[in-house]
Amino acid sequence: MSATALMPLTKAEKARVAKNIELVKAIHPEMAGSIKALRAAGFDIGWRDISYTGPQRPEPINSLHAGQLVLESTAELKERVGLNGHR
Repeated sequence: MSATALMPLTKAEKARVAKNIELVKAIHPEMAGSIKALRAAGFDIGWRDISYTGPQRPEPINSLHAGQLVLESTAELKERVGLNGHR
């Protein structure tokens, strides 16, 4: 498998890629070699595909995770079944 030719980067994209490389090397230095290896192995992935390397973003206000939805739904179901006399 050979790497495909990619469209040239604009100046803004080059600046974003340079910043991403800097951040990845500072925050996740072990990933730098992996990203280069993927591209060298022929995968259509590279530094231009890294979209965010900053600290973990805060959860949106009033956000729920799938696990919370299941737990809440189960609690509501138990309450409803208990009120209706079902076992």
